[in-house]
This record gives sequence, structure tokens and C-alpha cells, in this order.
Amino acid sequence: MALHCRRSTQGVEETTQLIERLIESFAGVRGRDTLGVPLIDQRRMQAIWESQTKHVKCLQDPAGVALYTQTGTMKKGGVDLPVFRCARGSTSLECFHLHLNRFIPGTLANPGLF
Repeated sequence: MALHCRRSTQGVEETTQLIERLIESFAGVRGRDTLGVPLIDQRRMQAIWESQTKHVKCLQDPAGVALYTQTGTMKKGGVDLPVFRCARGSTSLECFHLHLNRFIPGTLANPGLF
């Protein structure tokens, strides 16, 4: 499906709401395993979310920029389907964000690991 369907981000407000609803879904009894152990530490997750909320806008598709290029077609079930290549994730800015996330320890990192 990823080859044949173009997708777009939902916007800052809706993405923020969806992430907050996901985090909330792990609160209380619903966020525990079969032994009753919490799947995530709510306090830490809230601290992480507060620091990362500002980056939601970085995850959005830029307005007016075509992110998909049709690279060909593929026949499935007698139907010609377009094949797309997405430019999302291939820019130097996105690579830089990934580099920062992987190589710069955050305030929540365990000092004993370094």
C-alpha cells in the first residue's frame, strides 16, 4: 500500500491531540501488563512529552511542496496502479534531527550509562 498511496500529515493541532490521547491510553489500569506492571512511567513520559511537544511542527509536511513523485506503474489484478516515491525522510534537515536524537544525551538519560 505504501507504494501506491500518497499520505500526508494531519497538522500540528491534530497530531498533538493524537499523541496526547496515545499517552493517556497508557494511564491507569489500561496501561498495565497482565501482572499489573505499568508499561510506561507516566511521570517520565509526561516530562519527555513536554520537552518534545515543540518538535511536532517539525514532523509536518511543508505546505505547497509535492512530497511524492510517480516512478512508474504496477499491474495488480488487471489494474494499473501508480508507484510513488516519497521524499519524506530524505532531506539533510531530517537527517540532522535524527542525528541529534541519537547522539546527544538528553536530561532524562541515565548518567551511569556514560
